[in-house]
Amino acid sequence: MIYSVNYEELTSQMNPLAVVRYLESANWKIFPRKNKSVRVLQKEKRTTRFQVVIPMDKRLADYREAMFRSIKEISIAENIPFEQLMLYLLNPNTDILKIRLARADVEPGNILLDDAIHLYENAKKLIGAAAMDVRTPKSYHQGRSEALVKNFLDQCRFGQTEVGSYIVSIVCPMADIDQDGQYHELNLFSQEEELTDSFTRRVTAKVMQNMMQIKRCVDEDRVKDLSAVKKIHISANFYEALYGLLERQNTELGIQANWFPGIRPPKEIDGQVTLTSDYGQPIHAVISSMKREEPKQMTILGRIQKLESSPDIETRRNGTITVAYLDENSKSRRMVVSLDKEAYAEAVQAHLTGKYVEIRGGIDAAKAGRCKMNGEIFRVLD
Repeated sequence: MIYSVNYEELTSQMNPLAVVRYLESANWKIFPRKNKSVRVLQKEKRTTRFQVVIPMDKRLADYREAMFRSIKEISIAENIPFEQLMLYLLNPNTDILKIRLARADVEPGNILLDDAIHLYENAKKLIGAAAMDVRTPKSYHQGRSEALVKNFLDQCRFGQTEVGSYIVSIVCPMADIDQDGQYHELNLFSQEEELTDSFTRRVTAKVMQNMMQIKRCVDEDRVKDLSAVKKIHISANFYEALYGLLERQNTELGIQANWFPGIRPPKEIDGQVTLTSDYGQPIHAVISSMKREEPKQMTILGRIQKLESSPDIETRRNGTITVAYLDENSKSRRMVVSLDKEAYAEAVQAHLTGKYVEIRGGIDAAKAGRCKMNGEIFRVLD
């Protein structure tokens, strides 16, 4: 038995305010009416005028039928497949990344089981690597992801697949990280500036920016620039995930971004990028060299002895701490650790209360007998 989707039933889950917000962002104009239980919007395209009636009260007896008719009309007017528009409007507080895989053995709407598992795993790794690149740009991320990145990935979802080669949608809820380092979700009523600069938008834009830069480097025969992490900030983790999607011969991979409606899209970033398996070889060639460039990773457990940072909290972007710990030979050591703003704030509290801290990061070359660590994972122990 093939199960069908009752789209009319799904319209009852839509937020009518989100639908109106989407239409306004697509240049539909509200037609004034005294009846506040519905909104009438119009759009002219060449010689055709489209009009939809959006019910604003879910208690209306014909709410589902009216909304269903309007969504079908919007689909025609915007030239967007109906199923795609439904996914977009059912997930209004999100950026959606669509990954399309085309290959000779991939049929429209279906794929071999092992290939599907491989696709979903590498799609998740791609998003995770971009999130880590946004938080701490470096050539290679080792060990477990920090809690904020893990929290972001836990909130992302895979949307319904679409017919056309094989397409999966990654639904990324709009969220940000506040001054205290706490992760919180945003919504339609959040400030535009907050949405535009949110952690989610930076991650999804990073995915598309990385894809653009990789394509440009290979197309312009600048393969050596792929490993220039300080210039383009793409980690080996991102390359590994991308290579995992491209490693089979005669593969075409397309990634398309459907940005959160109502706010401006990222500047100078394409909404769609396509790569083929021909890009796989140069991508694979830089992964090993980038891993070798990354400093040795180390984990220490100790107490904070010293804090150094800007005294002005408003301008503070990072900080440095000195940690006393015991090495593998139980010998007392000192380590200078660089932390970002959020981790430094936690370090201040740990120092005040005398708590132990656990830090993992890369070790820089020793200078005058002292090592310095870039603290990538910082945790206060209870």
